[in-house]
Amino acid sequence: MKSIQSIFTTAAAVATLALAVSSSAQASTVTYQGSDAFNGNGHTSVQIGGTIRSGTFYAGGFDLESPEMGDFVAWCLDLSHYLANPGQYTETDTPFVGAVMTSTQIGAVQALFDTAYDYVLANITNNAVSAGFQLALWEVRYETGTDYDLSDGNFKAYSNNTARALAVSAAEGFLGAMGDTPSNSYGLTFLQGTSNNQNLVTASPVPVPAAGLLLVGALGGLGALRRRKKAA
Repeated sequence: MKSIQSIFTTAAAVATLALAVSSSAQASTVTYQGSDAFNGNGHTSVQIGGTIRSGTFYAGGFDLESPEMGDFVAWCLDLSHYLANPGQYTETDTPFVGAVMTSTQIGAVQALFDTAYDYVLANITNNAVSAGFQLALWEVRYETGTDYDLSDGNFKAYSNNTARALAVSAAEGFLGAMGDTPSNSYGLTFLQGTSNNQNLVTASPVPVPAAGLLLVGALGGLGALRRRKKAA
């Protein structure tokens, strides 16, 4: 198992590389795919507090689309604004204007996606899973260190009913697993909101380069050859 510090260092490097090779920024008009932002994705009414914002909000993965990006799931990284329909967005390499994220925060967001997002996508309609992943993202986005605790700090989430308790429990699980071996590598796209639209992040798997596939194939062939020799 990798240490928390190790995965933050690796995730920050991956995020930096992904941003460095990203295409130039483009404007997008983003809309809901259904009658509401979640459109069948799991979500839960959560109660949050701390120094950032307090109140009751829905948490979960947004089901969105745009002519430039097609259909995609996005997540909120901005508790200061609301999601408009339609909303104007620009891809940014420096998240975010007026609400700058540190390299530690960006690395933590990357680590959450790499360790948890395969599971989240497979269970996106589960309210606790979807809301829990959103709570975990808010926690790493708004805390300045890496000692994550949903009951303390800049961001808090309350377990004051059954649904909220399940979402908090899921979030704690995702946060606690950030030091595990990544289940996949995800490229992050940060979307800067304009006209007071909240800032978002979306992700897609990073394909294995062709050279990597050739190496995997060669190693697999070598393993098969060794097994045949042992059998002989």
